[in-house]
Formats: sequence, structure tokens, C-alpha cells
Amino acid sequence: MKSNKVMLITGATSGIGKALADHYYKKNYKLILVGGTKEKVDKLKRKFKNNVLAICADLTKPTDIKKIVRESINRFKKIDILIANAGLYEPDKILSGNPDRWDRVISVNVTSVFRLVNLVLPHMKKNKFGDIAITSSISGHQAIHWEPIYSASKHAIQSFAHGLRTQVAKNNIRVISIASWDFNEEGAKLVKRFKKLKSLKIHSSHSLTDKAVEEMIKAPNLELLEIRYAHPLPPNAVAIISTKKSLRNVDLGHSEPITKEQFVQLKKLPNLSYLRVSNSTSFTDSYVDMVKDMKLNFLDINGSAITDKGLLDLAECKNLKALRVSLVPEQLTEAGVKAFKIKNPNIKISVVGAFGSSSGVSSGNANLDGLLEDVARKVKKQRNR
Repeated sequence: MKSNKVMLITGATSGIGKALADHYYKKNYKLILVGGTKEKVDKLKRKFKNNVLAICADLTKPTDIKKIVRESINRFKKIDILIANAGLYEPDKILSGNPDRWDRVISVNVTSVFRLVNLVLPHMKKNKFGDIAITSSISGHQAIHWEPIYSASKHAIQSFAHGLRTQVAKNNIRVISIASWDFNEEGAKLVKRFKKLKSLKIHSSHSLTDKAVEEMIKAPNLELLEIRYAHPLPPNAVAIISTKKSLRNVDLGHSEPITKEQFVQLKKLPNLSYLRVSNSTSFTDSYVDMVKDMKLNFLDINGSAITDKGLLDLAECKNLKALRVSLVPEQLTEAGVKAFKIKNPNIKISVVGAFGSSSGVSSGNANLDGLLEDVARKVKKQRNR
């Protein structure tokens, strides 16, 4: 059945945009597909034969944005649906970052959307109908410290979408911004239908329940489960997760702190090799013995309450190949990291930076200079045996 709807998709050569193009082409929509590289756009032209206009455009250039709308109207006479999906990602440090790259992020993620909507709206208003969907992000709802420019761009898009929605509602034009999916029990029941699903990632869900966790782990081949920014983390979630024997990777980063009881439950997973409990302030030196009993290859305890002493004890983990931590003045210091590297050079340790301090790395503990020397002597003695 032929559709009379005309849909314009930016960022159509990969990811979400490409998936949408495939889906709506099968539903016989007339499509305008926009990409940033000629090679990829030419590939679209070869793939989609009928009722498709593929355009190569640089969204940082106002003239190219005008060209997109002009050619679309010339070909199809209208635009019913706009999916502003194109985006650039730029994790960066403000002190050492490149402002020119930031300008490009803002230009593509924000300004191009403003300009494209401005040019499309008159045609939608004339037809008394239109749908506008703007791809946003979790970063549009909360500031992510390692991607401040990208977060700023998505916050801007969220505000723009809300304001635009109010202004154009009277013209029968609907506006949505697409960000995180609040994962609930209804959604979880769908997961088990995916028999080949091996990886499931859920971020910033505020409706997650124990029942939802029970449903999602019914996916028969699930090996990687990522539940980040879960506030609250359902009370029995960890216990339920610990019954899924096929899990190899568990990521509970930036969720509520993991208790000792919950950590004991995670030990029940026989194949667990990757564990992320970043920002779990309850993780102290007393957890180290439990880690030693596990077969972990990777452990992320960035933002934990572990000290230099606990870190040194972690160096005794036989299976650990990589460790991620963050420095905390007077608690976990650069000297402690050096002692760790001397004691076990086979474990790759990644240091996030001074946590809770803008002054950088501090040696903190006066006793650590002696500790370093002591560790060095012991290692040298063992090698000489």
C-alpha cells in the first residue's frame, strides 16, 4: 500500500537515521534522506530506488540547509514529517578542549535544527499538518561531567522542543524530543522475545521495578546487562540479576551505592568477568576481600571510598587485568597508584582524576612515601629469589 506521507530525515546514513530510513521505505513513505558524506549518500541512492531523494549536505552551512528544503519541496511539494536526527558527539575537557570543535557540535546539534525547523514550518502550516521529532539524549536531562559541550547542546534542544511545541500546537503540528526511554514492566516483557539478544543497556530509568528486572533477564542469551543512573535501584534488583548465570558483564555505574550484601550476591554469577560499580560511595576497603574471591578481569570503582591501603590489597587479585579508579585527596592518591603499579604491573590501572578536588593529584598520606619504598623493596626481593 502506497503512503502519501513525505518524511525528511537528517543523519540518515547511520545509526537511528539509517534504521528509520529502512523501516519507512518498507512502508512506502516518500523519503528525503540527508547525509554528510558523498560516499555514504551515494550508497543510499543505490539502495533506495523509488520515491527517495538523497541529499549530501553540510549542516553547519545555512546555504546547504536551504538547499535541503528547496530540493525537497521541488520534488515532493510538501514535508509532512521532519526527523532532526543528525548530531555530533564531542567528549572534551574545557581547559584543554578545542573551541572550534565545540562550535561545530553546537552548529550541527542545535543551530541546524533551529534553521531547518524555521524553513519547514511554513510548509507544514500551509498544509495544516506536521510532525517534528528531534533526537535528543539523556544528556539533555542531566549534566554529564565528561561531555559538557554535548550536554549543553542537548539541553538546548530540549528547551527548544518544549517552546516550539507550545507555539505550533494551534497549527496541528506536533513536536517531540526523543531521549531516554523510561524502562518499565511493560517494556521489560518485550525483551524476552528477543531470543538472540546478548546485550541490554538501560540508562536513567525512573520506573524500573523488581518485576521489570525479573522480566528482562528472561532473555535467554543475555550476557551483558547495563543499568546506569538508576535512582532508585529496585531493592531486589541485584539479587534478581545474580540469578542470571549467563551474565558476563554487569554495569551498575552511577546507580545507588552497592551494599556488601548485594556484592555477595554478585559473587554468585559464575561467568562474571566485567563489573562496573562507579560512583558507589559504599565501596570501601572492606569490599576488597570479596573482589579477590571473584574471577573479575575488569573492575570499575571510580568514585568509590577505597583508600590507598585497599587499592594495594586489590593488586593481589589473580584474575584482574584492568582497574578503573578516581583519585581522592587524603584517601586515594597518586602515591597509592604508584605503589599499586609496583606491586602488580600486570594490572592496567586507569585513573579518572582528582575526585572532589580541582587541584589535581595529591600525595595526601604522609606514610605513603615509606609505603612506596617498602613495596619496591619487597618486589625487588621477590624477583631476586
